[in-house]
Amino acid sequence: MRFAGRVAIVTGGGAGIGRATSLALGREGAAVAVVDLRGADAVAAELQAAGARGTAYGVDVSRGADVQAMVDDVAQRFGGIDILVNNAGIGRPGRIEDVTEEEWDRTLAVDLKAHFLTCRAVLPHMRRRRKGHIVNVASIAGRHVSLANSIPYTSAKAAVIGFTRHLAQEVGADGIRVNAVAPGPTETEFFAAVHPAGSARAAQVRERIPLRYVSTPEEQAAVILFLASEAASFVHGAIVDVNGGLL
Repeated sequence: MRFAGRVAIVTGGGAGIGRATSLALGREGAAVAVVDLRGADAVAAELQAAGARGTAYGVDVSRGADVQAMVDDVAQRFGGIDILVNNAGIGRPGRIEDVTEEEWDRTLAVDLKAHFLTCRAVLPHMRRRRKGHIVNVASIAGRHVSLANSIPYTSAKAAVIGFTRHLAQEVGADGIRVNAVAPGPTETEFFAAVHPAGSARAAQVRERIPLRYVSTPEEQAAVILFLASEAASFVHGAIVDVNGGLL
């Protein structure tokens, strides 16, 4: 029970890596605020059915006022905020000429701006207690290039890496650790839609990964929980690749 008595916010918690992270935190004792426009209620219900504390927030994390209201409600309801996992993200395949200005703005708003908004909102709560753990979910796209999404997604994830390093320098003296994971291909609903099971595309992705398989959301969540735990007490400003060796 590494997180007994802790309070965590997980954005994009309704599916994929976010769902796996929310459930894993709940199993280990955390009260979890599951933030998502879709699926948050179902994940919160799963947590409650397992005897954990889970609350759903149907919040658009690209809207500053809504994010601030959610964070303040979590802090008041549970008595503070210990962990923030920034996992919300959107994307789709396509070439640059297929990307509209509106799609560019929306992708950057959800995949990058939301990290800024949530971090800005939780930091006063963490600073008051002089402790906190922030884990941003970047991507192998931020290290190299996306295997499935278009250029706004890759651009946003590269920026998340820079954002993580900069924020770590700002808040380390306040007792707040900031790190990121950079997942490789992961068996989420989005991955399955772009790389259907049994398809040549799916086989090609597996062949590119030295471990020869695609990660599960639970494998990504395990690394996120490590970074949010006291076992990672001296890990700060790190970008941890969780990609099976894919370069």
